[in-house]
Amino acid sequence: MLERMAESRASDADLTRGTWDFRLEVQKLRNRLGLTQRAFAELLHYSQAQVAKVENGTAVPSLAFAAAMDAAANTGEVYQDILKRMLQEEAQPEWFGPYLDLERRAVAITHFCAIFLSGILQTEEYALAVFRAGSPSRDDQQIRALVAERMKRKEQLERPTLRSLWVIVYEGVLRTPVGGPEAMRKQIQHLLEVAKRPRVTLQILPFSAGAPPSHVPFTMLAMEGKNPDIVYCESPSGGQVDYSPASVALAVEICDRLRMSALSQEASADFLRAMLKEHDS
Repeated sequence: MLERMAESRASDADLTRGTWDFRLEVQKLRNRLGLTQRAFAELLHYSQAQVAKVENGTAVPSLAFAAAMDAAANTGEVYQDILKRMLQEEAQPEWFGPYLDLERRAVAITHFCAIFLSGILQTEEYALAVFRAGSPSRDDQQIRALVAERMKRKEQLERPTLRSLWVIVYEGVLRTPVGGPEAMRKQIQHLLEVAKRPRVTLQILPFSAGAPPSHVPFTMLAMEGKNPDIVYCESPSGGQVDYSPASVALAVEICDRLRMSALSQEASADFLRAMLKEHDS
């Protein structure tokens, strides 16, 4: 009981449509069993307070909670499967869906990494640390679901219709110990491997280059045919896809200045190898 009571509690920012919908499944099961909330909590071996929070949509339910529901209703893994599906849907925010669709169709992608590495380049350990920092109230299973969805983006590197991936990484991104020294060592090694691909250009923008041309990360997507190029940016409240010619022209200008200020491909690879030695020492 104590372990159940100690489950992580979510803030309103962590609650999503899936979390809100699952509360209805809890309410329906309790009503079908004809139990008060207190009796239902005792059956699940949870505190009434925790059950109340899940039913009210003010706490993120765990898979252990769903398993307790299955045990109480003798439903196998029905409620666990429902919650897993909802978690998978949550792993791709509604506002991010349009970008992912465009990313899968783009013939060229240019990304400036100013804070974190682009999701398409992240290792599992790096992504895990990023999600844990951004969603501290989610439990480990929910975080793992987010990471699994992010890892699928690596498939873009194998897509034959993607003719170019050009990434400029600010040195500060690499100096930030996301996930700790070992996670960063693996991440830097992964960047070196990705940089060897013939359609990938990876440049490092060092501190020595001075003030960067942009202080925010952004992505440019070149589309096939008559489709316009696109600029994509994120903020704490979501992402924005911008088709306006003025925004695209400004992004192109910034990208040109970033490329000129950044180290060459060869020098960037040397820079990463030097950083790898720092982590190995």
